[in-house]
Amino acid sequence: VLILFFNVKNYKRINKVFIYLIAAYIIGNFSKLFINDLQLSSLLFPSGITLILVLIIFCDKNVSETKKIFNNYLSFFVIINVPALILWFLIFFNFDLSYNVIQLNERTLNYRNYYNVAVFCDWIFYNWNGITITRLNGLFEEPGMFGTYSIIMLAIDEVFFKNKKRQILLIIFGLLTFSLTFYLLLLPFLIYKSQKHFIRILFSILIFFIAIYDQIKFVIEPLILSRFGRGGNILGISRQSDFDKFLIYIDNIDFFSFIIGNGIGSNRLEETAQFSSVFQFIYELGFLGSIFLFIFLISVFIVESYKIFGLKILLLTMIPIFSILQRPDFGSSVMIIFIVLLIKTKQQTITINPNIS
Repeated sequence: VLILFFNVKNYKRINKVFIYLIAAYIIGNFSKLFINDLQLSSLLFPSGITLILVLIIFCDKNVSETKKIFNNYLSFFVIINVPALILWFLIFFNFDLSYNVIQLNERTLNYRNYYNVAVFCDWIFYNWNGITITRLNGLFEEPGMFGTYSIIMLAIDEVFFKNKKRQILLIIFGLLTFSLTFYLLLLPFLIYKSQKHFIRILFSILIFFIAIYDQIKFVIEPLILSRFGRGGNILGISRQSDFDKFLIYIDNIDFFSFIIGNGIGSNRLEETAQFSSVFQFIYELGFLGSIFLFIFLISVFIVESYKIFGLKILLLTMIPIFSILQRPDFGSSVMIIFIVLLIKTKQQTITINPNIS
C-alpha cells in the first residue's frame, strides 16, 4: 500500500516494476504460513521489506542525491575491506601475524580473525616455497560472497560512477577471493570495457597463464579447478550437489508444494534442503513465486536498462541476474542499490521526456 501510494503520488502512474515486486513480496511471505518449525519472529518480519522501504525512502529524492548516497556507500565498502587486502599480502609473504580462531553464523568451521578487521577461512591456507596463499574474505564469512558483491559493485560503478581507482580495487578483491562466480562474470565486464581489444587481451592472458601454470598449479588446482562440477560442468561441487538434491526433491513433493513452495526461511531449517544456488528460490517460493521474482529482476535489469542505456549496457546489468544463479541473494545491499539506481534513472528519463513510455 505504501509503495503504491508514494509511486502514484510522485509520478502519477504505477510503474510495473512495483507491481511485480509487490506480487513476489506477497507470494513469498504467504508461503511462510506453511513452515512447521519457523520461529514467530521470522514469521512476523516480512521478507523483502528492506527493499520496499529503501524504494519508499528514495521515492522523493532526485537522481543526483541518490547517486551521491550510493557512491559514498561503494567507497565505504572498498575502504573497510582494504585492511583485509593488506593483511592478505602480509600473509602471502609469511609475516608473523597474530589472530584469534572464531566461528561464524553457527557454523562448526574455524575462521581466523586478524585484529578485528579481516576474516580468513582457517582451512584454506596453502604454503609453497616461502609464500602462503589463501582466499580473501574481507569482512565476510565466505570468499565467494565477497567475490559476488565485488563483481556486482564493479558493474554498478561502471554504469553509474566510473571511478577507475575503486574499480581497480574491486577487481583485485575479486581476483584474490578465487571466486568462480567473480571470474566468470568478470568476462562480460571486460568485454564491455575493452570492446574490440577483448579477444587480444583474453588471448594474451591465456598464453601468460599457460606459461606459468607449472609454477602456480599448487594454487589453481585446489582453489579453482577443483571447484568445477562433475563431468566438466561449470557449477562447482556444492552447486552440483544442489542439482542432485533438487532432482530428489522434485520426485518427492506434491503439486501444491511445487507451486507455492515451502516458505521463506525453510531452506535453512530443513536439513535435507540447504540449497546454496538458484534452487533455493524454487524450494522456498515455489514455481509461482520464483516466476514473479525473475519477472521483476528481468524487468529491472534487462527491459528497463535497455530502454535507458541501450543494448550494450546489458553486458553489465545482466551480471546481478547471473550472480543469483550461483548465490541466491537478491535482497542484498548491492542488489538493492542497483535496482534503486536503475529505477531512479528511468524516472529521471521520464521527467525529461514525457513521451518515453
